Amino acid sequence: MAHHLTATTNCSVRNADGIVVRLRAGNMYRSDDPIVLLHPDLFEPVEIPTVEQATRNPGQKRTTRRPAK
Repeated sequence: MAHHLTATTNCSVRNADGIVVRLRAGNMYRSDDPIVLLHPDLFEPVEIPTVEQATRNPGQKRTTRRPAK
């Protein structure tokens, strides 16, 4: 599973084919992206929060209490 990284700065770099690629600070990239592999110093790891499941799975009991009125 690939981790996610974010660009730390706005800049233009060349990829392996010599084509100019523009990076924008905050844009997300996968750790196996070729531009990340060529320029790892321009990226930092990102924590992606887990999202709570909104519905129950089949057979799963979910108990909630409604506040008394």
